[in-house]
Amino acid sequence: MEDINTILQLFIFALLYISIYSLNRILTEANYFGFAEVIYGYKASISYFSVILKLLIPLIYAPFIYFLTKSEYIALSSVFWGSILIVAPPFFDFHCLDERLCDRKYLLYSTYIIFVLLNLFVAKFSIVFLRIIKQYFTGYLAQYNSPQLLFNHIIDVIVLPIFIAILLHLLKLVFNKLNDRIKLYYGEDDDIDER
Repeated sequence: MEDINTILQLFIFALLYISIYSLNRILTEANYFGFAEVIYGYKASISYFSVILKLLIPLIYAPFIYFLTKSEYIALSSVFWGSILIVAPPFFDFHCLDERLCDRKYLLYSTYIIFVLLNLFVAKFSIVFLRIIKQYFTGYLAQYNSPQLLFNHIIDVIVLPIFIAILLHLLKLVFNKLNDRIKLYYGEDDDIDER
């Protein structure tokens, strides 16, 4: 029964991974690129922002799934199978629009394989990074096990800066009003002297 539950989770999370890529394509259509577009020259260049968006998806998705399921296997497998499902349709349904560029199909296939491996590497890196950060973060929060210490910390970090920002904004408004009155007062004297 546990195997069926794991397979079902993998399937759902892999589909969710694919849907995030589809959403990325819809929302950032101008920055989205397919590997075939780049290799065959249909898209002249890709921006750094586009590459960063593609890398951010597994970088954020894998730790999120790991946090939900507490299973590195499910997190990495969902990224792996999701990546496989993303590249499977163009991988198996190859058609070259321009006959002069058909010799680049092996480069395209290699790029698909690198895409899957890179997604897996980024997902593994993000989970390892999450574990390291979690240790330090847990240790940091352990010092606030008393409610009074936690309250003092919240006041120091959140409430006090907000209060200071509001106070500075009010002082700025007061100084602006005073400056307007001074300009108005001296501005009228200049008009009288000119006459």
